[in-house]
Amino acid sequence: MPSRIHYIANNDSILPIAAQYFESQGYDWAKYPIKETPETDYLLIIEPLRIGAELYAISTTWKPWLMEFRPHTRLIVAAYARSQHPNCLNLLDLPSDLPAWLEKTLPVSAFPLVEAKPENSGEKPDFVDPWAFDLTKPGNDLNLQMRKFVIGHEESKSLFAQIAAMRKLIADMRYYQSQLENDKSDEEAQGRWQEAWEGLLKLWVYFYHRWGYYSKVFDYVPYQEAIAKIRSNVEQFKKDIEKVTVSGQHIEITPLDTMIKTMKKDMMPYIFPETYW
Repeated sequence: MPSRIHYIANNDSILPIAAQYFESQGYDWAKYPIKETPETDYLLIIEPLRIGAELYAISTTWKPWLMEFRPHTRLIVAAYARSQHPNCLNLLDLPSDLPAWLEKTLPVSAFPLVEAKPENSGEKPDFVDPWAFDLTKPGNDLNLQMRKFVIGHEESKSLFAQIAAMRKLIADMRYYQSQLENDKSDEEAQGRWQEAWEGLLKLWVYFYHRWGYYSKVFDYVPYQEAIAKIRSNVEQFKKDIEKVTVSGQHIEITPLDTMIKTMKKDMMPYIFPETYW
């Protein structure tokens, strides 16, 4: 039975040519099911990928995740470019002996993070990923896009800051609701509840717009279980928000808490590997 090479690609013009080449070299050419992320010896990514109107390089998103869950996998980047990287395949100069070329590629476990000496002795050491050395990137860095999704353009606009602010407003709404339960005519409590509710709505509209803007790339990241869980909680919170029509109604904080826990545990270590490893 021929060895199997899984691929991630959406360039319809190159896929038939690539399939013919790999099959002629004795390899089974199979699309990688991203939603399932099965074990594989070879994962080849043809870059750039077109996602919406943008072109992306995605191997830096996959490498940290593979490092933990599929360390034996040989991650290969194929592009119309030359590179000194051992795992980069030049589509303009395909090797005549593919098995021999693949033998020289390295598993992701061969690219652990390495410590970079800080400029000052009192500074915390930085870490760099040798996977990126000599790596061709014929498109926007998908992992950089995910970092922007998390941290935003400023600390106050980070995803965690937004969720924390929404949690605070929900807590305020509950407090004023308890006052209204004791005295429905309490105009100050009614005003405070309305103020918190309008603030929550404003934050939610921004959050949901941001979620929609970045969600177009989520189908191409490896941590699909985390994305599915967060998506489910985003939609649940959206339903909860839409149900609020009069003062005194509860909004559950649980979906927001689940988002934070899921991101910290199942996404952040692969978006910011230098911080978690």
